[in-house]
Amino acid sequence: MKKSRVFAVVLVVLVVAAATVGYIERGPLIAWYRSCTAKGGIKGLFYCPMHPSFTSDRPGSCAICGMNLVKKETEPVAAGEPNNTGRGRILYYRNGRNMGAAWNYNRLVAPARGEYFRWAAHDDIWAPAALRCCVQTLEAGGERVVLAYPKTFLIDECGSILGPHEDELDLRHPLPHQRLKNAMYHYGLCNPVFGLIRMSALRQTRLFGKYNASDTVLLGELSMLGEFREVPERLFLRRYHGGMSCLANQKLSDRAAWFDPANKGKRGHAFFVLRMFVEHLRAVRALPLDSMTKLKCYSVTGVYWMRRWKDIGGDVKRAVKTLVASDSV
Repeated sequence: MKKSRVFAVVLVVLVVAAATVGYIERGPLIAWYRSCTAKGGIKGLFYCPMHPSFTSDRPGSCAICGMNLVKKETEPVAAGEPNNTGRGRILYYRNGRNMGAAWNYNRLVAPARGEYFRWAAHDDIWAPAALRCCVQTLEAGGERVVLAYPKTFLIDECGSILGPHEDELDLRHPLPHQRLKNAMYHYGLCNPVFGLIRMSALRQTRLFGKYNASDTVLLGELSMLGEFREVPERLFLRRYHGGMSCLANQKLSDRAAWFDPANKGKRGHAFFVLRMFVEHLRAVRALPLDSMTKLKCYSVTGVYWMRRWKDIGGDVKRAVKTLVASDSV
């Protein structure tokens, strides 16, 4: 009886301790997030260009990212014409037709003038301290660090916290081929692609390709150019729901068309794994690396993808099914 009581007390202590640790890690962030997304928030004439859902009836700064609020325009912007707001700091472009995700992502790089660059999905959220922490990380690491990203919480379509997610892409090895090797085994959700990137490194890559999972190849390219640093605080809220691209487009053909509408109806998407292998090889060839470093990067790429020979076999089966289906139509 006494042992049972002791066990019960120990169990209660462990549960309380776990809950306390969880609150210490995520409590402040969640409190801030809930205050920003409270129902019936202020609505007005000023909004954040990065987070349009954040509005105010007076000038100020965004509580989510710290960017200056800009006044809403009353006249529509013509397709393809830049709307220069924020006194030259914000450029807004509206496409006349759907150009695909890859084109949209890449379009933003050319006019960027800063030392650092960041892509932002419309429904993901960065905590106010995230940008400052990433800038500090890049500046402390110097030119050898090309990307900094915060740790992640996953949230659903309603904003409820689903739980922490480990990206495991803190790549500090001095050798490019070792960083590439570690990156390939931990691409996962590719959250670091929404981190803060050193522009001098980003301009040396081929950016997003117009094919499935080109974000993984881009991360691979960046990993060969420099180190990745993970900010230990969970300051990135990644939206995870049925409407996100990888879940809304279950078929490889649909996902290929999401990256580039011109892919619709094409059969090349069937060789998905083989395409990933080839694109990684092309990435190594395109980067300004010395011959020995390239040889080592080719080697780790070949070993990684050859270990997925069953998946490559799946490519062949998928291609056969695609051909049979197209012939039967």
